[in-house]
Amino acid sequence: MTDAVLVFPPSYYPWFVAPGLSHLTAWLRSRGWQVVQRDANIPAIEHALRPDALARADAPAELVSGIGPALATMRDWQAHHALEPYLAAKQVIEQASLVIDAAVPDTFRIFRNTLQYISAHDARRRAGVMAAVRDRETHLFHDYYRDVEVPAIRALQPRLVGLSVNDHHQLIPSMVLASMLREALPDTHITIGGNLIARLKTSLEADEPETAALYSVVDSFIHHEGEQPLDQLLQELVHGRVANRPVPQVIRFDGTRPVSGPPSMPIALDRLPRPDPEAYAPWTPEPVTALNIYRGCYYSGICSFCDINEGYDSVTHETQPDGAVKVKFRKRLRPIEMVAEDLAVWHGETGRTRFSFTDEWFRVSEMLELGEHLARRGLSEIHWEAYARFERAYLEPDTCVQIREAGGRFLQFGLESIAPATLKAMKKGNTPDEYARSLANTTAAGIWNHVFFIVGYPGEPIHHVLPLFRFLTEKGRDVLTVKPTRFQLARRAPLIHSPPEGIEVVPEADWDFFINIPFQYSQSWWCKRCRTELAEDAMVMKQGRPKCAACNSWAERWAPLSRKAVDGIYTLSEVLCERHWSHPATSLFPYVARLFLSEAQMTDFAARLPRLSTVDESAIDQALVKVRGALAREAEMIDGIGRVYADSGLKLPKKFDGYDDFLDHCMAWTEAAAA
Repeated sequence: MTDAVLVFPPSYYPWFVAPGLSHLTAWLRSRGWQVVQRDANIPAIEHALRPDALARADAPAELVSGIGPALATMRDWQAHHALEPYLAAKQVIEQASLVIDAAVPDTFRIFRNTLQYISAHDARRRAGVMAAVRDRETHLFHDYYRDVEVPAIRALQPRLVGLSVNDHHQLIPSMVLASMLREALPDTHITIGGNLIARLKTSLEADEPETAALYSVVDSFIHHEGEQPLDQLLQELVHGRVANRPVPQVIRFDGTRPVSGPPSMPIALDRLPRPDPEAYAPWTPEPVTALNIYRGCYYSGICSFCDINEGYDSVTHETQPDGAVKVKFRKRLRPIEMVAEDLAVWHGETGRTRFSFTDEWFRVSEMLELGEHLARRGLSEIHWEAYARFERAYLEPDTCVQIREAGGRFLQFGLESIAPATLKAMKKGNTPDEYARSLANTTAAGIWNHVFFIVGYPGEPIHHVLPLFRFLTEKGRDVLTVKPTRFQLARRAPLIHSPPEGIEVVPEADWDFFINIPFQYSQSWWCKRCRTELAEDAMVMKQGRPKCAACNSWAERWAPLSRKAVDGIYTLSEVLCERHWSHPATSLFPYVARLFLSEAQMTDFAARLPRLSTVDESAIDQALVKVRGALAREAEMIDGIGRVYADSGLKLPKKFDGYDDFLDHCMAWTEAAAA
């Protein structure tokens, strides 16, 4: 009998390796348990694309015969360095995914540098999850589970099966697999954990019929870090359950309602053994080994819109005497010398040279320390990528050179905005000039960079986004890739405890399994003449309509932001990204796959590939109308914006004649606003 089988289920990006199960496997083995780690994600995706499935879906013969070689090409070193073979293979895979997508109820597409899987059932609702379980024979991965995964796990006869769910799109595939394992292994304890479960904790603890139904499929859910809960669950399965001693961070159904164990003390990361990523064969020339060395970002609770750290034991929420909720973070870091030793052992045993730090913030001080340890070991061939903050250390060109010498090749930054008021609200602590210098310095040092930015942040007028278009256009050669995101009200972000003005949030009773909580941009009464929002006591009613008590003008309903305006500026942001110099190449090669290319190759590929546009002209035209309307209303309603137009003589065009006309206005507005 095997003690535990830990499974990474579909559907996640086939180029990436999530680090969670590698850490858990190593920990449990160090505690004496027999553990088998299984990647069910990439094999399930490849099973969905197999030749006989394509043939049954009436795919062309050349697609049926070409899918096997195309998948092999994803892992071929030479193909990554020769554009045409990789491009041809990628096109075969994309076309094959479209054939399967048309043949199944679920959405399944592989395109550009991403994978899209959306269940036909709603994973944001408990009822939708259970409907998918009942309808499991139509599920995209059902046949893979039936023919491959369930028989393989059943042969191991495990005491426990653990499924790791990082992403919302993995939830329904996990529950479908759990339901099939429940029937095949009725005496095996089935548990689901992962970052997503920590964020859904309150719903999984709810004493409601919709929650109780989930426990007919699984025995427990583990929220937050899984090392200690899994170890204690296994001890319980071997030695028997101790009355009145619940396992920390495990939610179980006691026959009448879900009951949650207490929190556990965070493990010091120097106690953890080296992770074991043995199970994974991603679509890259060699697996890019993922490491999680911080267990949370040192800025937890400061970036008020972010809840990514909520899966870690390091983060706690404390209610203050005044009722306010404070997010507290206990700093935890694996000693960098141990991290360097981990890399050295992996390199010595497997020859691997590419690594990914999945923490939300790899600090410059630790990057440089890692470089010192690697240099002592003579490991100059090790390259890595990481998420980073715009620290002031990047303002020093020599520091950026040292980061590259330490192995840093690709850094992903959260730029978010360049509007001073928004940066202050987000507590970013940066200025646009610091952004520009940091991006220039990393590029000059030979480090690729990526920037995320947010549109639709509450309180940020559309006018305040226009300078970002100018910034990213003028500084474009210092940026490898750009990605816009819409503002989302994350379920466990600090912002949820005191939502910003300008949005209306649905009641908590309706959150269900939503990770991003639905909200609306709220409308206010405004006086155009006074250019101000009107409170109730600042209005008088005339003929059943409100008037401004100060100037006697009719009041109007107006939202400083609207969903239409945000959708419009987001669409134009996508156009900005698609016009970026590197987009032809970066849309083809996913993030970690770029670690296998040189700067010269990426530049050459970007120049040789045709430009790929997924935003059609009609969508651009509609976005231009929406954005122009929003700009006109802001110029009328917001005094500071109207004054810029009046003082500078700048005119807002009656319409934008295409994207370039809009971009010209971004340039002119930024100049006028800065004067």
